[in-house]
Amino acid sequence: MTTGPHVLFFEPLIKTLEKEGIDFLITARPYQHSIELLKQKKLNYTIIGKHYGRNTLRKAFGLFFRSLILWREIMKQKNQISFSITHDSPYCSIASNFTGIYNLWTSDNDKAKYTIIPSVKFANKVIIPKFIPKENFVKMGTKKDNILHYPGLKEDVYLGDFKPNKRYLEEIGVETTKPVILIRPEASEALYVKETDYLVPIIETLKEDNFIIFMPRSPDQRVVYKRIFGSSVFIPTEVLDGPNVIANSSLIISAGGTMNREAVVLGKKVISTFREELLTVDKWLIENEFMLHNPNPSKEFVENVIDGEIQTRTYKRSNDAFNFFLDLMRDAENN
Repeated sequence: MTTGPHVLFFEPLIKTLEKEGIDFLITARPYQHSIELLKQKKLNYTIIGKHYGRNTLRKAFGLFFRSLILWREIMKQKNQISFSITHDSPYCSIASNFTGIYNLWTSDNDKAKYTIIPSVKFANKVIIPKFIPKENFVKMGTKKDNILHYPGLKEDVYLGDFKPNKRYLEEIGVETTKPVILIRPEASEALYVKETDYLVPIIETLKEDNFIIFMPRSPDQRVVYKRIFGSSVFIPTEVLDGPNVIANSSLIISAGGTMNREAVVLGKKVISTFREELLTVDKWLIENEFMLHNPNPSKEFVENVIDGEIQTRTYKRSNDAFNFFLDLMRDAENN
């Protein structure tokens, strides 16, 4: 698990299969709240490596080095491991291949070629949402026969049965009669992000008439935005339960991807401000009016969304994606 969303994705699968007697070796790196969420979800883990920043050479070194130390960790327990599974990251696929362990690699990101190419070369199966054409991964080196489509969105896997805590905002100290807007900044440490801090003017125009919850991606972002907004914006010091914040908000504005899709799955209004090339799955959501896309929304645009003058369709969530992965992992364990 290399980012926070991986913890959310795998937690219900792991806990379900643990009840069936399957044990897991969970490896992780400290990045985007991954360790905090693992602790919050009470999952035992081993830290392997770290995030190597945005520099291309450092990331290349990190790919080699983290794969190496992950390989060493796997070798200690090789005879006890039936299969491995990872979301997005190539390290597990590379390490698994060199130890002869069957690997399942899944992703809903068909644009991150520097992650996809080294991953699919070593994975036994590549699992992607049905909304993404197989050809998008074939052209980056995936054998078509190795690709499996799963129903729904990645976020369906862990939100299919989600029941919101209606008192969650009160429990974290939020008391307001204003519309609550959850804002998530861009992943400023990610290699694919070229612009930063463009959410600052948007927040300035909205914070008087709305209650803003700002969820930073890193300690550095927390410091920067706290310096800018002080107490006029709610910036938590601890990792929040994202789905529960979303479920209790009037609107989500996010420059990322996972939180936007979580909002879609939970039936909430969401504006994506992402300024780079959109993922195919996000394009599908926008084209089918489940999500809005506006890189620089005005106060009027935001208010029209909250008031319902600008509308979106309601996404129908299900357990199909969760059951698909559950069966896939059971088969891998048994075979």
